Amino acid sequence: MRSLAVVFALVLAVAPVSAAPVSVVPDSGTARLGYTASTAVAGEQLEFAGSGFRGGESVVVVLDEGVAESDPVVAGATGTVSGTLTLPVELRGGTHVLSATGLGSGIAAVTEVAVEASEFAAPLVAEPAPDQGVPSWVYLAAVLAVLLAALAVLVVVPVLVVRGVRTRRRRRRASAV
Repeated sequence: MRSLAVVFALVLAVAPVSAAPVSVVPDSGTARLGYTASTAVAGEQLEFAGSGFRGGESVVVVLDEGVAESDPVVAGATGTVSGTLTLPVELRGGTHVLSATGLGSGIAAVTEVAVEASEFAAPLVAEPAPDQGVPSWVYLAAVLAVLLAALAVLVVVPVLVVRGVRTRRRRRRASAV
């Protein structure tokens, strides 16, 4: 049983942590960091694993220099760590930087993570409301204006005609006298 555990530990130490691209900070020498998903999704958990840290030290994993941060995880005796990181819902899709740093040693490892935007994320910029055409109150106002104009014409024209007729009658009477 003990030999099986030793073989398993050797396989973990030699095998890559994930299929994701892994880059190492030059001064760390041996630290590596990876994640299990081929594409992470904003608003969901990202599982990570790393190796090359000091046994027993606390390691913090950070996305994009502080956009998201894991709780400290303690490296095992062989310097391996694993845990999860919650990606913010509003995280934009694209490539992001995931880094792990040993709090005692300063040993660090960095990798890039492909992230898909969440379908539930609120847009960062408000989208304009769809064009709904002319509001109904504009039509109502136009109809009222036409009705008032028609009423004015129906009242004013007869008044002017009656005045004109009366003025002609007065002039005729005045010229007849």
